[in-house]
Amino acid sequence: MITARKASPEAENALRAICTHLSMTATQDENLALWLQELQAIAEDCEHCAKPMGAMLASAEALCRAKGLDARAAALARLRAEVHRYYLGAAGHWVEAWRETQAGGVLE
Repeated sequence: MITARKASPEAENALRAICTHLSMTATQDENLALWLQELQAIAEDCEHCAKPMGAMLASAEALCRAKGLDARAAALARLRAEVHRYYLGAAGHWVEAWRETQAGGVLE
């Protein structure tokens, strides 16, 4: 039986942090090449990351493959959108968890 290897928490955290950082930088950032190398190294370990991170991973991989300024700008825009979507979902999840805790574990 073949079992899928689960992504390590460290790899997921690194992916999330790098993608969030890149979503706040310019296309011509002087450290972009360094972060793209790190993303490529981490991506393999994130192949089986949690489903909500899948779109962020796919857009990060597309950014790593992008050649030329226009392609890189488009890939970075997609990454920004996926990071935004990820955190929108995460915020909703954590607000709901907080509300449940405040209600003593009972949702109305």
